[in-house]
Amino acid sequence: MAMLVLVFFSITGTIHAIPSGSPSLSLLSSYSVNEGQTITLRCSVSQNSKSPDPITWHWLCADDDLTANSTDDGGGTSTLRFTADRKYDKQSCYCRAVSRDSLNLTYDKTSSYRTIDVKYTPRSSPIINTSNIALVSGGEAVLSCSIDSIGNPAISWSWKCGTQSMYTRVQKRGRTTEVVIPAEQRLDGLSCYCTAQASGFQASSKPALVSVRYIPSDYPQISRTVTSVSVGSPVVLRCSLSSAGNPPVTWSWFCNDVMVNKGVNQMGKSTELSFLAEQNDDKKGCYCRAKNSLSVAGRYDEKSSDSYIRIIGTPIVSSVRQSEKGGISPVAFGVTLAFLLVVIVTCLVVIVIQHKRIPKESSLTSWFLVKIGRRSNLESQIQDTKCTIEEHSYEVLTTGNQSKDADERVPTYQNLRVKRGHKQRPAVVKNKELSVIRS
Repeated sequence: MAMLVLVFFSITGTIHAIPSGSPSLSLLSSYSVNEGQTITLRCSVSQNSKSPDPITWHWLCADDDLTANSTDDGGGTSTLRFTADRKYDKQSCYCRAVSRDSLNLTYDKTSSYRTIDVKYTPRSSPIINTSNIALVSGGEAVLSCSIDSIGNPAISWSWKCGTQSMYTRVQKRGRTTEVVIPAEQRLDGLSCYCTAQASGFQASSKPALVSVRYIPSDYPQISRTVTSVSVGSPVVLRCSLSSAGNPPVTWSWFCNDVMVNKGVNQMGKSTELSFLAEQNDDKKGCYCRAKNSLSVAGRYDEKSSDSYIRIIGTPIVSSVRQSEKGGISPVAFGVTLAFLLVVIVTCLVVIVIQHKRIPKESSLTSWFLVKIGRRSNLESQIQDTKCTIEEHSYEVLTTGNQSKDADERVPTYQNLRVKRGHKQRPAVVKNKELSVIRS
């Protein structure tokens, strides 16, 4: 009987040497740790025997076997200590207990799982895909950035071009991000870059220079249309555009359509012309011209309106000289025209008066002969014989030996025309040939 009891206790003791239940896993450190900190886990099993069989412990986190980092106190408890690494972030850790008793009974069970939260940041700065982009009006380009890890907590992406934040057409895909850069004038010459930011972390990529080819959208504007100055005073004219374009325009100045090279200052989207006013600058017209080289953006060649120089206190002589250069002055033209009109009117009056003084005779030839002095040559031949024809008085002239000549030169009565409506009266003459002149 005593032997049976001894055997029973022996068998019972051996059976209870195997752990009962699954291992219990506990986290001794904080659930959330920063990368580099120590994480401590403990597993234990309950044993009902004073001399239990040894237990073999196994520790696993993710796919890594961390058993080498654990310790066994020999009493059914194992402790794991390891350094937190980003690769264990959001990964599960557990233990496994294996034991075999003298009756060849096996114990092999795993504990519950514990998820580790490891706080970490990216190890490097974002990398941008290019260092520069060239765009033509109407085009666009894509810039992208990538980083080695997203971090915990996850990073947030942002884009900037110069000081302008880019919000539209931005895509974020964890470790990468993209932005579409349009060919806009406002972006020309700016540097675009991405920034990754998280708690305790901020890093930016290298910049990518944006070059947009375009021509100015407006015309050169001159500062003033009229400049009034005195001789010796400085004159400063300025022209400007809203933008210089890309490639930038080249400025030039013209005064009275002659290019001016002295005193010209180029300032990108504006230009200045400066000089000291002289007397001969009065009424001078100046303008600027903006021109670019032929490019894919197009050709630009425009000029401003004229700005006129007015010299204060310009002498009258100077005005006369200017009139001589440009033609007859209005005053001189008016005086000359008035004088010519007076002369013409005077001539017309004289002609009318003289016309009224000419007698209405049958023949003007007789009148002209008298006026040119032929009357004096013929008066010696006049006799006292007179006759009246058509109510006119005539003197009968004897010609003597010169009757033939007189007949050729002086019209006779027979050659005279008879007026209409008058009766012809017989004439009493002494000689056959008569020369008739008006008495």
